[in-house]
Amino acid sequence: MNDHQILAHEAAKTLAQLTGVTRHDVALVLGSGWLPAVDALGAPTAEIDTTDLPGFHAAGVAGHAGKIRSIKVGEKNVLVFLSRTHFYEGKGVAAVVHPIRTAAAAGCSTIVLTNGCGGLKETFQPGQPVLISDHINLTATSPIEGANFVDLTDLYSPACAPCARRSTRRSTRASTSSSPGRTTRPPPRSAWLAPSAGTSSG
Repeated sequence: MNDHQILAHEAAKTLAQLTGVTRHDVALVLGSGWLPAVDALGAPTAEIDTTDLPGFHAAGVAGHAGKIRSIKVGEKNVLVFLSRTHFYEGKGVAAVVHPIRTAAAAGCSTIVLTNGCGGLKETFQPGQPVLISDHINLTATSPIEGANFVDLTDLYSPACAPCARRSTRRSTRASTSSSPGRTTRPPPRSAWLAPSAGTSSG
């Protein structure tokens, strides 16, 4: 294992100790604007601060709680991150993906990522749920290091999409693009992104 993987396993071990849950099944990362949705999942088995775990940072953006909850949903133990580290915070890409590595080390085989993003399609409305089907990385960086090649063909699970669509009639599918900075998009860049890099941008 490399240093990032070792740190993730240390965080997963601490997570199990603090929550009393030896293994989690599903992880949910709540992005900007999604925080109120956590209460719909039910009462938590445990709630801890993100900074209680090795390698995690305090919440650095408004609307993020800096907490992690373990919630029993049916027969599944769900690990919910009530905040995340953004690439534009300047902590490096390893800090951005550390919660995902930790969730995997904790046993999660399914991870649901949410975010708040800008719409490049005129028919999109504020607050409209969009299911991401693909992405284009414009950050010029990646958390994958060394001669490791990852097949992203089914990164966005087609098996999970129907479940998400059943939860709301307003949802639609879209590809997205990611850029390094937290800036509003000037019209020329939006015009360039729309045909070349998808229908949303984060």
